[in-house]
Amino acid sequence: MSGIFCARKPWCNLIVMMRNFVFFILFVCCLAACNNEKKDSNYRISGNVAYAGIKMDSVWVYLESVTTNGKERFKDSVRLVNGSFVFTGNKERLASIHLPRAYRYLYQELLVVTENGNIHVSIDEKSAGFGTPQNDSLQLWKNITEQFHESLKGVHDSEQRKYLYDKYVERTISMGHNIGDDTTLGKFLLGMYHK
Repeated sequence: MSGIFCARKPWCNLIVMMRNFVFFILFVCCLAACNNEKKDSNYRISGNVAYAGIKMDSVWVYLESVTTNGKERFKDSVRLVNGSFVFTGNKERLASIHLPRAYRYLYQELLVVTENGNIHVSIDEKSAGFGTPQNDSLQLWKNITEQFHESLKGVHDSEQRKYLYDKYVERTISMGHNIGDDTTLGKFLLGMYHK
């Protein structure tokens, strides 16, 4: 009798069953690894550009990596349709969203982390991004940075300026540690002042 099991030798059946079990476990592990890779890295950036009294349809919007220490460059682009755009991808990195140079005096460039999830951005005089943990934190840091720059206006005493700067740096470093030294945003914030 031919087949998967041996009728004459009982130990043969055990070997066949163990081999099948090992192949099954390997298959499940491979399937789980593939699913995790997809799930952990897909991002979708949905954005709009505020109307500034000029025709914006068909204008290019760029998503470009912010490189630190000479790592790979990445650039993607889409055209605006009815003032909206969408970027999708599967690699986490720090990137900027910006318009062509001719429009940059009207619209602020925006830093984003292309992390897993739906990221919502608004490109305007004061651009904003939110929707994922790192992008929510990045927006908070941006607000803190703008407040810091605003607080320096009218302060001419160098000691007072140094005090405000030191507090800002301390807050940025603390934020980087709280977000996580191993996250894209944490590395960026800590890399600004830790040498």
